[in-house]
Formats: sequence, C-alpha cells, structure tokens
Amino acid sequence: MIASDPVFRAFTEKAHLITGHNFEREGLIQHIRANPGAPVPIEIGGETVVLESRWNLHPIPTNGFKLHCAGRTFGYSGLQAPALP
Repeated sequence: MIASDPVFRAFTEKAHLITGHNFEREGLIQHIRANPGAPVPIEIGGETVVLESRWNLHPIPTNGFKLHCAGRTFGYSGLQAPALP
C-alpha cells in the first residue's frame, strides 16, 4: 500500500478492528512510504514514475498526490465534493 505513515496506520488499525488480523505482522500488506515532502520513485513498465503526496484538509488522515512520468503529470485530490443539482 502506497500511503503516508498516518494514513497507513489508520488503515491497519481499522482493518484489524474489522477482520481481527494484524495485516503487518501477518505479512498481508507491504507499506511503501509516501510522506509529504519526500518524493517516491516507482518503476512501472520500465519507466520511472515519481509520486509526490500532500496533506488534504479532511477529518481523517488523507493525502492527495501527483504522479510525474515522461514529462506529464497526473494529480488526484482524494476528496469528494457534494453533487450539484
């Protein structure tokens, strides 16, 4: 799971409460740290993709991110807006 430390911790705590499994101790998940301010290079299909995360203003730990590859950028906020009429 690619996530910041607080987001990963929140996930594993909730997963443990729901399933009774300790995902980390049982080797059910691997954490790839993506904390804001520390870009993460990831190899995908022979290309290097650089992931940058940022904090989102949200009541639970939440990150948005940008992916950079081959001169292009994709951004994702992870937030939802109310549906417009």
